[in-house]
Amino acid sequence: MDDSYAIRLAKTKLRDAYDKGNVKGVLSVFADGYSDMSAGLASFYGTEARAVLKHRMKKLFARYHAQLAVTIVSIQVQGPLAFDWGWPRNTVKPSNGGMQIKKRTPTVV
Repeated sequence: MDDSYAIRLAKTKLRDAYDKGNVKGVLSVFADGYSDMSAGLASFYGTEARAVLKHRMKKLFARYHAQLAVTIVSIQVQGPLAFDWGWPRNTVKPSNGGMQIKKRTPTVV
């Protein structure tokens, strides 16, 4: 399996886990050395990043039914590092009813 395929497969697993509200499934696609440098938020690294992501996902899935659509524009592999550029679209609908919210943001992961 080449690196680009592995990244696309991981994004598919992420999407599926996100859509099911499966925190463990979301975490399973991130390596132990995961770094979270989300735009507009504090950065976290390693075990702290995983703990923060787990907390955020539990909070999100408790309040909303969430769906993730992933559009990958480009993948660049440079030795042990890989980056993908794209346009994920998050759609959330409050669990207790209400209007759905859609958010589309450019990312580099």
